[in-house]
Amino acid sequence: MNASLHVHCGAGTGSARASNSSGLDRWVPPLAGWIKVNVDAAYNPSRSAAAMVVRDASGRLLFLSSALLTSQSPFEAELSALHWSSEFAERGGWTNGVWEMDALEVVKEIESSSGPHCRICNMIADAAAKETLVSGSCFEVDEFSLEKLPPSLLVSILAEQDSAGL
Repeated sequence: MNASLHVHCGAGTGSARASNSSGLDRWVPPLAGWIKVNVDAAYNPSRSAAAMVVRDASGRLLFLSSALLTSQSPFEAELSALHWSSEFAERGGWTNGVWEMDALEVVKEIESSSGPHCRICNMIADAAAKETLVSGSCFEVDEFSLEKLPPSLLVSILAEQDSAGL
């Protein structure tokens, strides 16, 4: 991994914040030469799930994965999801990565700053984590095996890419 781990909620290193005509946030590619890892977790008292979506600067989906976790709170589930994805990246030798998540409390804990933040568009990672939590089935796909995804996730990925003009 690059010398530092960049984690943010909203505008930050490696990407810019964008809004569509309705004012809602949308996914924005990372800077050239970087990958963006969107991470999210889903939680219920009996178990939790994490998902990550990895894309390059052109917005091309490189990898999507989910995992079942054990967590005692939503905060712990989000923190565990970030830990899981960063360990995955380290094992894979990913470089120049920027992580984005919608768990403001986790981002604040990591950044230790009180700067303005917002909920970012993390719809695919959120949907993948929820699908894993509900179905109990984990998945790992890359750009060449998208057909292995549940149809609802595949439709969401294509719709998101279309709305972002990718």
